[in-house]
Amino acid sequence: MEWESISNKHKISALIYFAKYPLIFWALTSAIFTILLLFLDFPLIASSYAIGLSGLVLGVWLIKQWYLLKRKYLALRQLDESSILTIRKQVDDKDLIMQTYITQYEVLLKKHALERQEFQQHLEEQKDYFTLWLHQIKTPISSISLILQQEATIEHSSQKIKHELIYLNDYTHMGLNYLKLADTGHELDLTSVEVDPLIRNILKNYASLFIYNHIQINYSPLNLTVLSDAKWLQVLLEQILSNALKYTPAGGEITIAVEDATKILIKDTGIGIHPNDLPKIFEKGYSGLNGRMQDKSTGLGLFLARKICQRLNYSLLIESEVGKGTLVYLETRRDAIELFD
Repeated sequence: MEWESISNKHKISALIYFAKYPLIFWALTSAIFTILLLFLDFPLIASSYAIGLSGLVLGVWLIKQWYLLKRKYLALRQLDESSILTIRKQVDDKDLIMQTYITQYEVLLKKHALERQEFQQHLEEQKDYFTLWLHQIKTPISSISLILQQEATIEHSSQKIKHELIYLNDYTHMGLNYLKLADTGHELDLTSVEVDPLIRNILKNYASLFIYNHIQINYSPLNLTVLSDAKWLQVLLEQILSNALKYTPAGGEITIAVEDATKILIKDTGIGIHPNDLPKIFEKGYSGLNGRMQDKSTGLGLFLARKICQRLNYSLLIESEVGKGTLVYLETRRDAIELFD
């Protein structure tokens, strides 16, 4: 709203608000002065002269306040359009109220700029993530379409489609879990969690893939209880086992064990990871040479696993050798509790 568009009524109301005490003081002193002169039998003209003279001074003061009011209003209106330094030059150094307003506004402006930058960065990260996610989810959809087009037995096609639906379900959960993980206001439900029931649930979900691909699972109860969030721990273990399944060829083995009472080991006899790729495997969108050759990865699984580990305050270490397999160490000991990234 420009200064000219403000009604005179509102302008006068604002001026009276700032000048009400001087006006009250002038009215009281004028009344007292008039009564005093009348009591002393002075002519009324003398009282009128004094009141008029003081009123003239008051009028000049009001004009000055009108000018200052307009100047302050325009200065505040320009805060979004001009730099703080420019506004400071326009405001009298002795006007502590305006200087305080500008200082506080400067603090809020910097805070808003930082929040806007963080929000924009968050949007870009989500855009990048779901661009990769959409590319990944197209793979099982294309596979199902190809299976339906090929001539094969109903039983064989049904089994293959069932496997691709497992991947579709995994990728859908991956997208939903990423959104939940990005919500830093969502606190963890930290309790004592038995690891074995979580592993058994995951193995049950992937049972048909183990059987169809003739992959042997070496697993005995770990008898391990950890301080964790059961939901996020299951998602984390699911991501690690899903990766092991993807890159372990038919006839291979996957082993789940525990070491040093707190460290979960997941070992596979898959194709392994190239040494040049190992330092980058947790980066978003980095699939590595094997992932690109196999066309099975978009680099989201381990990225999500690392984010979950950061939330749970766990550590994740991966050792691998091309052609011999991969070994994942998940350290569940918590040296400190950190609820957020």
